[in-house]
Amino acid sequence: MVLTTDLNIQNKQKIIPLTLNSEFYFQKGIDAFYKHKFERAEKWILKAMELNPNEAVYPSQLSVLYTETGAYHKANQVLLDVLDQHGDTYFDCYYLLANNFAHLGLLKEAERYAEAYLEKDPTGEFASETEQLLTLLDMSLEEETDDWVLEREDELLKLQETAFYYMQRQHYKEALAVLNELLEHFPEHIVAKYDYQFALFFSGEKEKALEYALKERTDTVYSLFNLITFYYHLGQKEKAYLLSNQLMNLMPIQVEKRLRIALVFSEIVYLEKAYERFDALPSQKVQHFLTYYREFARTSYDMGYTEKAQKIWEKACLKHPDLKEERPPWQSF
Repeated sequence: MVLTTDLNIQNKQKIIPLTLNSEFYFQKGIDAFYKHKFERAEKWILKAMELNPNEAVYPSQLSVLYTETGAYHKANQVLLDVLDQHGDTYFDCYYLLANNFAHLGLLKEAERYAEAYLEKDPTGEFASETEQLLTLLDMSLEEETDDWVLEREDELLKLQETAFYYMQRQHYKEALAVLNELLEHFPEHIVAKYDYQFALFFSGEKEKALEYALKERTDTVYSLFNLITFYYHLGQKEKAYLLSNQLMNLMPIQVEKRLRIALVFSEIVYLEKAYERFDALPSQKVQHFLTYYREFARTSYDMGYTEKAQKIWEKACLKHPDLKEERPPWQSF
């Protein structure tokens, strides 16, 4: 009996305690990344960043993950944040930015960051890849000799991203100013027209927004989304329900349109239809929409799936930390 006790003591002494630090979570994220389990990888890397926000490697790897899943804008925002926080010493960011801008078709921006990388780190890890990228960019830019077109392309991108940022955070007056500028320069931009109507309505100009929406009415998802929402909030619910019938059997290829249908069903409290639509969306392709998380969580809660609603909201706050300042959506009504 004594011998057994001694052995147990020796075994216990051999146990090495597991340290759940930032490096532990980061390594879990890397392992998940290489297994193509991208949502899990993102979760662990974000956890590592939360525990050690001063480590530049973590957000840099997160940007690589976003690039791998095609979220180039999101990847670039992460990389620009790294450069802001860590100065010009983390040179790999320049190559990664160049690569992402090339994928987006913003060739001048890609060229600018590629040249910056070689200037700052000419013998760096990605020097060869950057030189190859510049060669490809030179060939592509020769075909696009009109610099004015490229400048407009960059201007459009910046305005779109800024408007999207404000719209998703429900800062409608700020969004109006940006959308107004966007439409001045790009009057045929379809989505901007409908976003302008929406922002106008929720900035308090309800009748004006409805008049604008009726004048520009089409049978597109964007137009129906606005009209159904406006009628519902103006108390003209029968008109809203009638128009919503046009969306019942519609399943667009474009993910953003499918999201808008889910959102409008949620808005008019067609809960089962809304939940079905939200649940069918590919989460990786809508994860940059804050409205997706807000309304999916609220719809789940109202359907009685409280645990799922809480998990959706927790995931939303992890992906978009500024959502932590908001109350859970089921408490906002």
